[in-house]
Amino acid sequence: MANSNKPAARLSGMSAARILLAVFFAVAVIVPVVALLLHLASPGALGVFSTPALGTALGNSVVSALLGTALSVALALAAALTLTRANVPFRNVWAIVLTLPMLIPSIAHGMGLVYLFGSNGIVTNFLGTSWNIYGLQGIVMSALPYSFPPAFLMLYDALRYENCQVYDAADIMGVPKALQFARITLPYLARPLVSTVFATFTLIITDYGVLIMVGGKYSTLSVLMYQEVIGRLNFDSGVAIGVALILPAILAFVVDLLTNAQGNLAFSVRPKRVGKNPGRDLVGWVLLIALALFLVSPLVAFSVVAFVVKYPITMTLTLANIDRAMVFGMDEYWINSLLIAIAVSVLGAAVSWLAAYVSARTTSLVERSTSSASPRWPSPASSWASPT
Repeated sequence: MANSNKPAARLSGMSAARILLAVFFAVAVIVPVVALLLHLASPGALGVFSTPALGTALGNSVVSALLGTALSVALALAAALTLTRANVPFRNVWAIVLTLPMLIPSIAHGMGLVYLFGSNGIVTNFLGTSWNIYGLQGIVMSALPYSFPPAFLMLYDALRYENCQVYDAADIMGVPKALQFARITLPYLARPLVSTVFATFTLIITDYGVLIMVGGKYSTLSVLMYQEVIGRLNFDSGVAIGVALILPAILAFVVDLLTNAQGNLAFSVRPKRVGKNPGRDLVGWVLLIALALFLVSPLVAFSVVAFVVKYPITMTLTLANIDRAMVFGMDEYWINSLLIAIAVSVLGAAVSWLAAYVSARTTSLVERSTSSASPRWPSPASSWASPT
């Protein structure tokens, strides 16, 4: 009798978890979005769509986000392939180094690059040259350390847990490595790449920290919204810009839903056997070192400048900057930030775990209804086995 009650209790617990998640996401996501859309009907908000400033900012945002996404995802894929398909020691150390930029906000990345490549930057003075870091080029350059780590983690995890038995079978059959990559790896990465591209694009187009530091006169939606809402308290304009910014997130959700409706491909915890290839390993080393230097150098520059008297005039080390920040209440701000971060991390981890648990053990009506409309990604095994 006790055993017969276990499935019913498990089903009841799963239903309660689904209800709890539905209430949470309704309050945290759906209600704010609906409120935003309802305010869109006001004359002040509708009039923003006909202004030249919004069109210019929208075009600039799309261009900068597309360039930043292409660069970040390409380098993230290259780094993930290097750590999983090349003989590189200390893989876990490299993975930690490549994700270090996640520890600081995006505005700090922009500030660090200004200290490196600005008119009085460390690299600029060392090379005795000058270039303009402000504008589109600065936005794309600063977006890389901000958006690269999440893209790298998504692709790195996908490659780490790929089913390697298919590659073993391909080696036995004598399939060339290039054909294995084209017929096995790329089809396997189709869905993770789609998710990574949309997540990275949304991350870049909605950020304003980088743009405030290196955007210059290059107007974008996020900076325009910051100026209208924070600077001018013009909430009607903020509503219109907010709707424009939320569209990529909605599109990413829909595409991710369609491409993942069939479930994940098989995975294995056994690492892929990597053969000897000195040329490939050398290229991998160069790539990882270059990426690590570019990603970590803004953090180092940002940290060093914080402990000098006045960069670049007086480079004597001092703690006066820390004392000055304490006078302005940095300790109170730091404690508040720490408490908020702890609360959000605990709540976010709990909600994420619960959502993942429920999603992994239930098949939703949405998945069943969209499975017929989902793109049919080719099977890795059938891809390399097919002669055409």
